[in-house]
Amino acid sequence: MRICRFNTQDNPLPRIGYLNDSDQVIDLNSFEITEMKSLFDSEKRALILTQLQNPDTPKLALQEVTLLAPVDNQEVWAAGVTYLRSKTARMEESDFSATAYDKVYDAQRPEIFFKSMPGKVVAT
Repeated sequence: MRICRFNTQDNPLPRIGYLNDSDQVIDLNSFEITEMKSLFDSEKRALILTQLQNPDTPKLALQEVTLLAPVDNQEVWAAGVTYLRSKTARMEESDFSATAYDKVYDAQRPEIFFKSMPGKVVAT
């Protein structure tokens, strides 16, 4: 699911949208989704997913919107060491890294670590 933050020339306030496969943005504010976290907390999730498929739901062309940074006020956290190449490189750095990363790869749960403050996040 491609979720985005955007605004338009007519409405400069940031809004949450769904970017469909036709590169059209569906404004989720009409479903009372006003920030990224409210999408995931929403009890209306099933209704929203149904409405996203409805051909009558209003859509904006991608050219009509300005895409914004993907997060607003959330810190960004990540989970796990995911690439074997990364594990190998870290293990070659030092004896401590070799032991620490070996434990992370074999752990029952992924390691959680802080990545960035919201103001430093950039979309790619």
